[in-house]
Amino acid sequence: MTSGRVHTARTARPVGPDVLRAYARLGQDAAALDFELVGDVRDRTEMAERLTLGTVLYERVYVALHRLAQEELSSRTYGKGGR
Repeated sequence: MTSGRVHTARTARPVGPDVLRAYARLGQDAAALDFELVGDVRDRTEMAERLTLGTVLYERVYVALHRLAQEELSSRTYGKGGR
């Protein structure tokens, strides 16, 4: 990884810093939403509990929504019958 690139397992295509930065921004946006959903809680223990519960629950929702979005984009891009 000395070139600053990561190769994906399936395609061996290089993924450069720009792609990783884009994913980092998405992660930051998701974290900001997590904190927004905690609301006005100021007690650190309750905040940690809510954030942990939110991570456990919403992580699965996020992954499912991400996959649905990929399927929808694939269908729009390549059609329902593939290439």
